[in-house]
Amino acid sequence: MSSLDYKILALVFMIIDHTGFSLFPHLAIFRIIGRLSMPLFAFQFAIGMRNTHDMNKRIIKLAIFAILV
Repeated sequence: MSSLDYKILALVFMIIDHTGFSLFPHLAIFRIIGRLSMPLFAFQFAIGMRNTHDMNKRIIKLAIFAILV
């Protein structure tokens, strides 16, 4: 699988989690499926950090994104 495939899969899992939380709070299966998104996003973050050429630039971008979100 490519990096984009992992990100799309994690996004789908996150949408399932948020939908389950909003529309079906009594069904735990949606939340369980949604919890699979965090390890996928963390894996992609680690791959990105490993492959970056300018660590300071990447950290600044992440900090700006964190402040905006």
